[in-house]
Amino acid sequence: MKNRFQPLEDIEDGDRNISKEVESKWHRFKTSYQTAAEEILGYRSKHCKPSISGESWQRIYERKELKHKINNTKPERIKKKLSDEYTEKD
Repeated sequence: MKNRFQPLEDIEDGDRNISKEVESKWHRFKTSYQTAAEEILGYRSKHCKPSISGESWQRIYERKELKHKINNTKPERIKKKLSDEYTEKD
């Protein structure tokens, strides 16, 4: 016997063949399961609804414009009037 570890190498080679068999069986099982599920169930379609409606965006835009007008106005009387409108928009 030239190599005393030869029997161990033979066992490892056998294990590699077994693991390849297991991998191939798993791959066949997985693909058949996936194809069957796709044929029967199909794909799920996403139905995303918007988090903020168009009406809400319009109100946000109006408040933003009022805030901009308040910040750019100098007379206190007009600022008071605009700030009252701004709080009314809530």
